[in-house]
Amino acid sequence: MRPALTLTILPVTALSLLVTLAYLGGLTGEAPWWSGSPLNEGPLGTSLFVEALEDSGFTVVLGGPEDARRLFEAGLRPLYIVVSPDRPVDSSVASEIASLLNSGLLAGLLVADETGRANTLLEAVSAPRVAGPLEGVLGASCPWWNGPVSKPGLLEGLPPGWEALCTHEKGLLAAAGWAGDARVVVVADSSIFTNFMIAGTPPFKPSREAALRLADEAAAGSKAAVVDVTAHAVVYEQGPLYKLATLALRLAAAAPGLALSSPGAAAALASLAALTIALSAPKHPAWLASRPESIGLNARRRAIVVRAGRRLEGV
Repeated sequence: MRPALTLTILPVTALSLLVTLAYLGGLTGEAPWWSGSPLNEGPLGTSLFVEALEDSGFTVVLGGPEDARRLFEAGLRPLYIVVSPDRPVDSSVASEIASLLNSGLLAGLLVADETGRANTLLEAVSAPRVAGPLEGVLGASCPWWNGPVSKPGLLEGLPPGWEALCTHEKGLLAAAGWAGDARVVVVADSSIFTNFMIAGTPPFKPSREAALRLADEAAAGSKAAVVDVTAHAVVYEQGPLYKLATLALRLAAAAPGLALSSPGAAAALASLAALTIALSAPKHPAWLASRPESIGLNARRRAIVVRAGRRLEGV
């Protein structure tokens, strides 16, 4: 083999291997401690709510609007749940959820938020807005449950035909209405669904049954649910293989003579650089849910990405 050809093939092969390692190393994601994500098993997360849904017979997929559409295509008309968003619900996501609701693809919608971050979605489905949060712990009263809630919000502008479900000391806490034949339930509080309240951490009463009752009210008989993760934060950690590829890229960049002596190596180096940049960019579950394959987030294991189809086996 000619030396020049060898000089071209070896760097290309090595860099291609590094590209593969970087891809396989990937980035592992998990919810931060302060997130209301169902992937967060800490006090402020909502993983126990998801487990309660599963224990009560729900088929649960964590994901986005596309997952709800796939469930419907699989013969399940799901409840869509948005609980304790970490950031404002994106207007495009809100429009997609509203479209699913108005098209009859959803059995219902449950929104629990005291911060107003879900107001873009509530406006899109003509539901009452949330103002808040209010300070302190307030006593909540529902026909089936009474207990303190932490820093709840307040529902504003109850549309005609809507009914009050729960109140607290300063006003309306939860209400329900209809969008066609789909049920819509809005709760101006997410603490009822968080782990510390579902577990009954003093001074709070266990809220598991209250959370399930609100979910059942919104589900209108459905036993499938999509728990939204598009408005939740995910912290991604660089895997060791990813770090190895990044180090190799930096070393190669420090020796430009190698790339100049071999056009093939230069092309491979450029590919590796592009991949490294792509892997460095923050990725969010909304990006995962928008991929061609049906992707959801496993409700039982943190930061494990699975195909939603696997969640449907045996249904």
